[in-house]
Amino acid sequence: MDITFSFSFWNQLNRLNAQENYYLLSKIRETITTNITEEKSFSPIIHEQKTIIKINLNQNNYIIGLSLPSHKTIKLIGFASQENLELDNYPYHHKIIDFIKEKNQHIEENIINKIDFNFTINNLLITNTTQEANDFYLHNLNINPLKYIPVALSKQQKDFLQTNKNLPIILSGNKGTGKSTLSLYHALTQNNKHQSNPEYKTAFFTNTPKEEKKLNNLVKLFNKHSLKNLQIKDYHSFLKTFVAEKEFKSKNQFLAQRQITEYKFKEYFCKEQTIESIDIDLLWREIQQLIKGASKSLKNSQGLISYNDYLALKNQSLFPSNSNFNYIYKYANNYQQWLENNNYWDKIDLVQYILKKLPDNYLGEYDSIYLDDVQELSEIEIQLVFTLLKIENKQEYIPQLFIIGEDNSSLIRGSFNWGRVKKIAIEEYLKSPQWKTIRPALEPQYINYNFCTSDKITNLINFIVELVINHQNQEDIIFQTNESWLKSNSKPLVVYGREDEIFAQGNRFSGANAIIVKNNIDKEYLTGLFPQDSERILMVNEINNLQFDGILIWNFFENKISMSAQELLEDEQFYQDLFIALRSAKEKVYFYDKNDVILWNNHHLTNLIELGYPTELKPFFTEDDEPIINNIIEEYLQFCSYKAYKICSQIYFQANDILGAAKIEALLEEVKGNWGRAGDIWNKLFIFDEAIRCWNEVDNKLWEAKWATTKPESWSQRGLYFEEKKDFDLANFCYDKANDFAGKLRCFEANDDWELAGDKCQEKNLSSQAQYYYDLADKYYQEKGQFQSAVKMWTRLEKLDKVALIWEKLEQWEKAGNCWQKQGDIQRAADCWQKAQKWSEAQKCWLELGKWENLALSYESQQEWVLAAEVWQKQGDLQRAGFCYQNANEWVLAEDLWRKLEYWGYVAIALQQQKKWQEAASMWAKTSPYELQALCYERLENWEKAKESWLKANNWSQSIICTEKQQKWDEAAESWENLGEWYKAGKAWQTIDEMEKAALCYEQGNFWAEAEICWRHLDEQSAIALTLEKQEKWSQAAEIWQELAQWKKAGKAWEKTGEIQKAALVFEMGNHWREAEECWRILNNESKIETAIKQQGTWVMAAHDWLKSNQIEQAALCYEKCEDWERAEKYWLQANNHEKVAEVCEHQQKWQQAADAHLQNDNPEKAALCYEKLKDWENAEKCWRKSWKWEQLARVCEYQQKWKQAADAWVKADNLETAVTYYEKIQDWENAEECWRKLSNWEKLAQVCEHQGKWEEAAQLWTFLNNWRKAAQACLKMDDIETAIKYYEKGNYTQEANQLKQNKP
Repeated sequence: MDITFSFSFWNQLNRLNAQENYYLLSKIRETITTNITEEKSFSPIIHEQKTIIKINLNQNNYIIGLSLPSHKTIKLIGFASQENLELDNYPYHHKIIDFIKEKNQHIEENIINKIDFNFTINNLLITNTTQEANDFYLHNLNINPLKYIPVALSKQQKDFLQTNKNLPIILSGNKGTGKSTLSLYHALTQNNKHQSNPEYKTAFFTNTPKEEKKLNNLVKLFNKHSLKNLQIKDYHSFLKTFVAEKEFKSKNQFLAQRQITEYKFKEYFCKEQTIESIDIDLLWREIQQLIKGASKSLKNSQGLISYNDYLALKNQSLFPSNSNFNYIYKYANNYQQWLENNNYWDKIDLVQYILKKLPDNYLGEYDSIYLDDVQELSEIEIQLVFTLLKIENKQEYIPQLFIIGEDNSSLIRGSFNWGRVKKIAIEEYLKSPQWKTIRPALEPQYINYNFCTSDKITNLINFIVELVINHQNQEDIIFQTNESWLKSNSKPLVVYGREDEIFAQGNRFSGANAIIVKNNIDKEYLTGLFPQDSERILMVNEINNLQFDGILIWNFFENKISMSAQELLEDEQFYQDLFIALRSAKEKVYFYDKNDVILWNNHHLTNLIELGYPTELKPFFTEDDEPIINNIIEEYLQFCSYKAYKICSQIYFQANDILGAAKIEALLEEVKGNWGRAGDIWNKLFIFDEAIRCWNEVDNKLWEAKWATTKPESWSQRGLYFEEKKDFDLANFCYDKANDFAGKLRCFEANDDWELAGDKCQEKNLSSQAQYYYDLADKYYQEKGQFQSAVKMWTRLEKLDKVALIWEKLEQWEKAGNCWQKQGDIQRAADCWQKAQKWSEAQKCWLELGKWENLALSYESQQEWVLAAEVWQKQGDLQRAGFCYQNANEWVLAEDLWRKLEYWGYVAIALQQQKKWQEAASMWAKTSPYELQALCYERLENWEKAKESWLKANNWSQSIICTEKQQKWDEAAESWENLGEWYKAGKAWQTIDEMEKAALCYEQGNFWAEAEICWRHLDEQSAIALTLEKQEKWSQAAEIWQELAQWKKAGKAWEKTGEIQKAALVFEMGNHWREAEECWRILNNESKIETAIKQQGTWVMAAHDWLKSNQIEQAALCYEKCEDWERAEKYWLQANNHEKVAEVCEHQQKWQQAADAHLQNDNPEKAALCYEKLKDWENAEKCWRKSWKWEQLARVCEYQQKWKQAADAWVKADNLETAVTYYEKIQDWENAEECWRKLSNWEKLAQVCEHQGKWEEAAQLWTFLNNWRKAAQACLKMDDIETAIKYYEKGNYTQEANQLKQNKP
């Protein structure tokens, strides 16, 4: 059964943050699957008939869905709060269910506050609802076998995950298409396949620390904390850690404070060089991605490609083709010299250094790698990613890579294209035998549905891209049309008019909006007009992936207003700038030019844009309310760029938000590379994880030094902070400093460090709590397939029984046997020794246990037939003993046993083997021919024929043994069951591993030890506990019941062992306070008694008080009030109040005791009802008879088939019709006659007269009834032929009358 969402429903879900979305999806799925089954929802009765489903979220709000039987889908279509919705008014089936909630009221309130409950339902909508292309699907990520991980996916996303199971994968798509999240889902799904292999490692490289944090938080949301074999890392932060861990660098190399970032490049190098007439934004990217980032730079000692190589690659340059490349290269060379002279370095230097340092035999670091935002990386950065892959078998290796990016090379000169990745892959794998498999996988797959940009803006971008691609006329470029999930009514608006009309709309514009200009003159002009929003007045080269809700593109067509769309194509920079500008808008685009622009008259554009007036810019010039500002800031922070942070800073300062501005100041210091200062700011703001991250960039121990003088209460505060952030390692460190043991335990639990938690509790002598954690550790290790870890833990703790269970699970029988032996569990040890075929060890155990059957089987396995026979004799199984003696050629002993069993055929054989032919002949004479035949077939090992012969000889046991010889164990088992040979049936089932059936047979025959073995094999813990109880192994049973949290059963078992205190504690754990109270009373522990009583409520407390004053009846009444019938019964008995005893026994369905009490109270009528409950009809009969309740008496007599008594009772009850049926049933014709006479039923009376041979009276009655034939027949019975003839004639039976006349003498 699939669960889907309509597009409008998904739109509402999209308003929620990740945690709220995950919570709501989880609860929707749980609610539906708990209350609706596929069989009922899509049954043939209502096939093709939709069902309305209403899910109540609370009293006022609900979700509306429909079941679509033809698709076996439940589709949720809206959130509603429609009052008085009468589902009976719709001509459809309907089902109302309540939303399953948790104790998380805060998150539910947030969800309800964010969603609009304005959906309305009507018949037309229900009729038209079906599966649609824009539906979203509830999908399980399958990253945890014990937990459903729900995500909402579009059909395109769902199909991608379902069809792309194997790497490598290249995923392409524009910004905002959800590529990163989709690839994370893929990584999580793939990672789950390797959970049992702790050595398998996957890396997911992001482009920014912000994205790293976002994805890690998403993983923690799904899986409680980070996965140990999936590392999500910011790529450049990873490289710094990698070079340190590999000890490639000296102490003074690549110091954080010496790193040159884009900010430092502009602030220090460019100002020092007084660079003019070159776009320094493009210069920085050109150096990083091409001049230093191309693979040929590795061959040059300076770390740059040569000038000639640069000219050869100028088609990949970000600068226009008519640029002065010599001038550009000169500045790149100057920059590299400047780095070396000042001992500076940048990220490309680090990559080059690592690639040169890695040895030729380097085997890689990760089994698979996911690389996000590949378009932001240079060629050698991508090359290093390929190098980090582990390659174990070059002949069969296929690169386990998933690369995500966007290719805009058709519009943005020099930008990334997938050819860069293909080139590296060819160099790496062209000579590989697997190249034919690898090559097709390098073709990018496209995700083209956008979640960020509205459909109207996307349509205009599509037009521009297609226009440019068609102009380039390159066959290898495939145009991918982009779509958007965000539907808008606002097309891009083209506005003409005077500037003052524009500015009249407002003196500020929203923090989510920006103005895009073409040149510095316009920028300075507008900055003077809008100084408070100056950071959001940008030239195209300043956008750098930034996005805004709305943009105003200002004077973009200056000097080009009269050029057509085709003419503008000759200016390669124009459409590139227009494309970049449009991509920065999410919801609205406004164009303003002073004069009419010819381009907008293009007939292809008429449906894509709208002409408007300056007044329509009013929404753009709107100041933000305070609550909206934080949302706007959060959007900008995703971009992690200097410009984005400057925008945030300006917005916060204008809003007088000092705290917010301080956070942005820290981020700006990070961009500048001032990590220590950034860490100090974060620390002052109590944002400790960010502080540590920044300090770690300087030195991994710096944060400890910074916090060296911190007080314990401050450490505790930091611990809580990190715990909320789910960084449990740091939280643990802080709690340790604060001596906060409870906090440490919470961190261990959250991190699944159960064993460590147990150790820490053990250190503090908290034994029971330690045991609880060790048990959880064992469960965790085994679920993860980490059996060795579990073995090491239990061995260290000297819990050999636990170790043995693990070895049994792994079928390591010899090891298990050793452990059970040391533990003193001889039975379990023997079982394991036998499975390991260690016969002598097993035999010692069986001998010690007195388990003769097992001992005998063990001897048989070793073909020690005489010893086996002796044991079988001791066990009383003479037949098995006889066969063993025969196998040992001990014919005299065999003969003796066969004589005792009267198996004459076997006696004869034994005599023949002794050459006692005469005696053998006499024995054969005693033998059935079928038995003899069977024995012959057995010698021939024709077991089927032997079986048939034994059946003919009525020797069922031997026939079943023949069935076993044919390995037909299921047939043999069923036959043994029919004979009631439960032990043998169990053994047969066990042989074919039908353990459950075997266990049930053993239980039927009360072979509890054998049943226990079977249940242990099946790991049916509750069944094991029951068999242990039957063997009176109460302590073992108690421990299992505890593990199963069956506290009451565990407590009862501990009581049986005399461990009353343990029983009491276990009862308390299960909140079985009454039982706990009873135990504490035995132990005379008054304080515990008081606690138990309080937990049971005021009535129990009152009862306790009445008992103290010896007011037994009052106490009993209190126990009745709290429905503690057992104790109420106890005290009513003490008070000799039999009426009340009977009542409380009835509440407990203790019908026998209730009946006894009613009789003592002289109330046989109520006693009778109780006996009826027990189906004790005999005693019920006595009571009804005593009560003179004839109808009830009759009924119970009927149950006993006492037809005479039943009939007599019905007579007394004046129900003659029923009574007479029973008289007739027992042929009591006399009483039947009396009844029919009283009922005036003359026909029936005539019949019973006939039965009694009262022919005269019968004849009279038949004549009265005018039944002349019957009357004549009655006369004939009396030999009154004359009267018979007369009656035949009266009835016109002429033939019969004439025949009598002829025969008359």
